[in-house]
Formats: sequence, C-alpha cells, structure tokens
Amino acid sequence: MMDDTIPSQTIARWQSELKRICKRDSASRRMAIEQELLEHGREYDKLDDGTLVVPATSTDKANTIVLCAHYDVVPGSLGYNDNGMSLVILLNLLDKLPENVEVVFTNGEETGMTGAWNYLDKVNAHPRACINLDVCGCFDQ
Repeated sequence: MMDDTIPSQTIARWQSELKRICKRDSASRRMAIEQELLEHGREYDKLDDGTLVVPATSTDKANTIVLCAHYDVVPGSLGYNDNGMSLVILLNLLDKLPENVEVVFTNGEETGMTGAWNYLDKVNAHPRACINLDVCGCFDQ
C-alpha cells in the first residue's frame, strides 16, 4: 500500500511560502510571485492589469493547457485559503510541468474575473483546456 501523506518538510516549506505571499496587498502579492518566478528562472509577461503569464515553451499552441490561479483577495482577508494555497501549488509545479502548459496568475478575480478576461483578450488565448485552482484548502482545512 502506498503512503500518500505529504512529508513534514514539504508542509513546512509550503506554510512558509504561504505566509510570505499572503501577508500582503495585491501589489505586494504580485511582487512576491514575480520574485518566486525569478528564483525558478522562469520568464513571464506582465499584462497591464498585473496578471502574470508564464508562457508554454511549446510552439504547438493548439495543444496549450492553462493552469491558473488568482492572487487578489477580498479586502480585509489574508487569503490563505482563497487563494494563497493555489498560488503555492502552482509555484511548486513550475519545474515539473510539460512544455505545453502555460501558467497564469490572474488579478481581479474578486472583482469580476477581470484578470482572466484580460488574459484571454490580450494574449488572444484559445487553450485546449484550462484548469483553474481556487480555494484548494490549507493543510488541515
């Protein structure tokens, strides 16, 4: 039988990342994500609304799959569950994804999904599929 528990070192690292990202306003959250992307050596585009796009490296755009999560929060919330944990998940997947996966960190989800709409409009995106991570839960939640 396979043990599917998450190692305690991984949980401690994720908790640290979550606290680093979530004790911030939206602009500071975006800068924290940008810092993580730089540390991963990943190039990204920043749209005019602050949405961050880590483009797929594949030239086969017809088979692009998008993974996305929003980084903005409801005013007054630290956003650990909505949506900090999703950000931590995507950041930890960056180096494990196939070349046809594009990662998008949107802004404005709490105000009408403006970042997602902006991404679709500006990038002229027509992905094969999109998986949106939202309210993924935090550890024992």
